[in-house]
Amino acid sequence: MVGRQAESKPDNWALSDMTLRRAEIIDEVCERLALGETLSRICAARDLPDRRTINRWAVKDRDLADRILTARRLGGWAMFDEATDRLMNATPQTIQVERELLASTASRRPCRGAASYVPASGRDLWH
Repeated sequence: MVGRQAESKPDNWALSDMTLRRAEIIDEVCERLALGETLSRICAARDLPDRRTINRWAVKDRDLADRILTARRLGGWAMFDEATDRLMNATPQTIQVERELLASTASRRPCRGAASYVPASGRDLWH
């Protein structure tokens, strides 16, 4: 039992630091999502919580879930705009590569089962 308690004990410094900076963290995550960056890539940064923490916060806070949803939608459009611009500016030598990139961007979807995930708040985070 002692080992199990030690495993589940949170790092107090990291936890308090995250609590103090939560608004800043949320702002950064939403800004980067709106630019088209993935949550996985954003959360890989050392100074940011993992994606499970962000998702847990979103499940508990409807306004945050809405902000993340809006940021993801904006990010999707940002990626589409970037891919379209690249395709429009492609040369005969690069057109096939650009088409493949556009197709890859357009086909991005949440992982299987993600569309059916509805948190306790009753709001679907993906749509």
